[in-house]
Amino acid sequence: MFGLFVLCFFDFCDTGESFPDGEGIELHSIESARNEPMKALIEIASEILPEGSFRGALRIEVRDDSRQELFRVPITLQIHPEN
Repeated sequence: MFGLFVLCFFDFCDTGESFPDGEGIELHSIESARNEPMKALIEIASEILPEGSFRGALRIEVRDDSRQELFRVPITLQIHPEN
């Protein structure tokens, strides 16, 4: 049995700079696309934070094959000094 796939694009935004996804990923449904951005942002944050130089916001914008935005997943990274 063959199912229909949805082509989703995951555009990465890093504190004002945008990096569009030119290839996209075929997924079983839009619902299955909801976990992908969070996993990617957690991985990116884990690489950036040890450097200690990043403060700002990261975001992944998920778009369908017509490039219509479906949803956004933002994450803000801040280091708070100890009192």
